[in-house]
Amino acid sequence: MDLLREGLQHDPVAKSLIALTHEGKTKRFWVENDLLYTKGRRLYVPKWGNIRRNMIKECHDTKWVGHPGQRRTRALLESAYYWP
Repeated sequence: MDLLREGLQHDPVAKSLIALTHEGKTKRFWVENDLLYTKGRRLYVPKWGNIRRNMIKECHDTKWVGHPGQRRTRALLESAYYWP
């Protein structure tokens, strides 16, 4: 989670969304424990470093999910995470 928090500081889209939440201009996103969430309590994944690629790899290649195909991997990610 620390890597996600750090990434939010480097992602211009995330920074804009965080500013909108602090100004009360969006109900679609909110900040909780220095992390950015959207509807469905999905965690915003910043575009920074290899965070997104590592999450895809984790969801696709780890033993706890088996070895799902592309559609299943995407569905798993979309259920808990969001990135534009």
